[in-house]
Amino acid sequence: MDEETWSVVKFVQENSVEAVPSNWLQPGGKCYFPTYSNIRLQQALQRREEPRKEWPLYDIFLFRNNVYDNFNVAQKKAKKATITSDLESDSTIAIVPPKRKRIIKHFSSFSSVEDEIEHVSSLPPHPQLKVVKKVVQAEVHSVDIDDTSPPAPDNSDKVTKLVESDQNLEGVESNRGMLVKILHKQNIIMALLNAMNERFANMEKKMVLSAEPSVEISDTIFTKFDFPFNVIEALEDFETFINNPAEFNKVLEFSRLGGNVPYNFVARSMEKLFTNQLANNFSYYGRKQKRPFNKLNVNKLVIESGLSIFPTSTRMVFEQSIAKWLRRAKERKDKN
Repeated sequence: MDEETWSVVKFVQENSVEAVPSNWLQPGGKCYFPTYSNIRLQQALQRREEPRKEWPLYDIFLFRNNVYDNFNVAQKKAKKATITSDLESDSTIAIVPPKRKRIIKHFSSFSSVEDEIEHVSSLPPHPQLKVVKKVVQAEVHSVDIDDTSPPAPDNSDKVTKLVESDQNLEGVESNRGMLVKILHKQNIIMALLNAMNERFANMEKKMVLSAEPSVEISDTIFTKFDFPFNVIEALEDFETFINNPAEFNKVLEFSRLGGNVPYNFVARSMEKLFTNQLANNFSYYGRKQKRPFNKLNVNKLVIESGLSIFPTSTRMVFEQSIAKWLRRAKERKDKN
């Protein structure tokens, strides 16, 4: 009897009519009926979900010829039986159920429960569970109103979800406020760090500028060599001289030439050492058939002197500065 069929039954205590899967019917005029939400209940009815032992059992009344193999047809018959008390009759005389009072529960967290009542599903009424009422009762206050309409479905599950949603929204707002405070403090910290960096940069610049006044290189060097070098032979003699570690350390006095940035220091040092005519014979790595400057001791001299002035800089910065100065040697020579 229950194979792919639905039966129209009347729930005696609830005085409501419903189309239920035939496999929900039990001997002795009983019927299983789950306490699902409206959408979940509709799915269970249509799919003929297998009843579970934990579902409540209700007393029912069976109509004549109440079994159908189509859910939509069974639903229409259930609606018809609600007003005619007969599945076969075409009579339109409505049986008016006795008036009864219905308790609508107003939650303090919402301003309009009436809007929720108007949103109830179009499903026929299904039995109400007393257990759900007890859970909600602790949070609500009741107001009695007259209701002459048939019993409406129990919306306690829907209202409970709304309460949980409201609590979740409060949690989101709290987290959002905390995030705003954190971002505000982070902005303050970043502003302080930027101000400190700017102050340190200014202090470093002042220290460099205070040491900038040029002084002549050691008198011993000037008595031995004629700066700036204009021929390769003079440069080779200087290379031999600074190849001695002791003499190399003396010549590190190039660091006293000053300069506020690495390139400025490199330019001052190279102008002391080379004329543009001699510098034009070099490129830093010996490209374009020129002599490699990076192989010379004087290259190491300029870099080591520069790092003593700018300890936060890198060797690569000075190498790039020397290469740039050498590339412009021809341009400077032609201008002169």
